Amino acid sequence: MSVIKQHKVLLAFLLCLLMLNGCQSMKEQLVPPPLRGVDYQMEEYQYWTRKLSSPQAELLTPEEIDSRNESLMGRKDLYIFDIFNLPDVLSREEVLEMLEMSQAMLQRDHFDHLNHPISEEKRDELRRQLNLEAIPSSKRVQWAMTLRECDIRALPTNELAMKYESDYEFDHFQYTKIDPGEALAIVHHSSDGRWSFVTGCFFQGWIENKDIVLAEDKERVLDFFEASPFVIYTGESSHLYYDSALSIFAMKVRMGMRFPLVQEEEDYICVRIPFRGVDGYLTFTEGYLPGKASLHQDYLPFTQENIARVAFGLLGSHYGWGGMFEGRDCSRIIFDIFRCTGLLLPRNSTSQSQAGAYSIDLAELNPAQKEALVIEKGIPFATILNLKGHVMLYIGNEEGKAYIIHSLWGYRESVCFKDRLRKVARVVVSDLHLGEGSKKGSLLDRLSSMTFLVSQ
Repeated sequence: MSVIKQHKVLLAFLLCLLMLNGCQSMKEQLVPPPLRGVDYQMEEYQYWTRKLSSPQAELLTPEEIDSRNESLMGRKDLYIFDIFNLPDVLSREEVLEMLEMSQAMLQRDHFDHLNHPISEEKRDELRRQLNLEAIPSSKRVQWAMTLRECDIRALPTNELAMKYESDYEFDHFQYTKIDPGEALAIVHHSSDGRWSFVTGCFFQGWIENKDIVLAEDKERVLDFFEASPFVIYTGESSHLYYDSALSIFAMKVRMGMRFPLVQEEEDYICVRIPFRGVDGYLTFTEGYLPGKASLHQDYLPFTQENIARVAFGLLGSHYGWGGMFEGRDCSRIIFDIFRCTGLLLPRNSTSQSQAGAYSIDLAELNPAQKEALVIEKGIPFATILNLKGHVMLYIGNEEGKAYIIHSLWGYRESVCFKDRLRKVARVVVSDLHLGEGSKKGSLLDRLSSMTFLVSQ
């Protein structure tokens, strides 16, 4: 064999090895921090607030936030509910309307935890659990509060529902996870009595009765939410205890939770928390948080500085669809960040994109035009960027690129002529060019609108 032929054979062999390694690397990979295009200094909120002219200026007053909340509660399309103004008695038709999404979920195809398609027999069982025949012509609303962190489900079951086989991180029966101390209006019960269909301020769905405590009346629940003074927890998460020595665990607390303030000491802060009384009904007891916990008396002023500090406090926290695996998905971090200021946003990304002071449609622009407009018009830490199924908080620009903080499951990149998932699964800072060159396209390619939470 000639030297040239030998070189050709060797070259072909090396090319095959490279392609084999590339195709083997198609497996899902966890991307380490920081992401491409991000320096470590960009993961500090001060890097972005130093670019702002007046980061401590109040963008929305408490009165403006109250007015905004009131207007949002009046819109059925946003799934924000003014539950304390619910009528004491609902008609059968009103209860059935609330249950429409549960019935619609039964018509969709899903896989269960064994990767089997959910069978007609299982659908019939879940349909019976909805207990629709038992809804009376008029239903008196009951009141309750959550005792612990718990799930709101599309149907009265803990069965997993996956859109694709082995897609265990995404349970489509999971609406959201809610905090201890949430107010609940109970409007219906499952046939086995284990579940209640409830409405809260930002959700409707099924909750297990073991996680809630009934109140004797609405006023008992309302008093808790109108109590003053109160504190807001502004950190990622912490533990609350039943004793001032901080030794008897009571519950996990998360960003945005509100507690009536009882007493503030150097070593601890005493607050009121819901509790099941000896008669089985709602009462309240004292809970204790460490004195150095991330607590703020009253809501945080709506400033870019405050929002930046709170948002970056979530950096690195786990992604979790609907709160699965103790994480937060993309819309939950937006929800949690802004409820620290008292601004109530919808829970899902599509509704969040429609809940601002105004929006700009970007769908028909090319990527360069989109990015230029985001940089020109975007208000850092008060503008959310939207694409189908994902929402992000705009934080500023660097060298002609727009940057965001968001909870990201992953992005695609082109390898071996195919798209490979680069798994992120946490809250990150990134630019909008993630996924560039993939068949799915970059975040910028798919960017559809920008929503302003304040008027310019």
